[in-house]
Amino acid sequence: MTFDEFNSDEYYVTTRTNGKHTFNHNETITVPKEVFARESGSFVFQITEIWFSATLSQYGTVVRNSIFVNYDYIDEQTISLSKPSSSRPR
Repeated sequence: MTFDEFNSDEYYVTTRTNGKHTFNHNETITVPKEVFARESGSFVFQITEIWFSATLSQYGTVVRNSIFVNYDYIDEQTISLSKPSSSRPR
């Protein structure tokens, strides 16, 4: 993604006075079946910034945020997803 694409209306973020953010962008993500190996469990979505240092001539990364998602296997067509009530996954 280019800098101009990132700064387009699609990725625009509105910050409210209460500190909450509204994002315009959304995506559909396919989670591989192998992630749901047990009847219930957790996985994590992680947002990582990748940047290039011209001075060092190398790439670096910074983890910006992550969220755990709990799941419960219902049947072949249904997986229930929920946010953990604590910061700890199961």
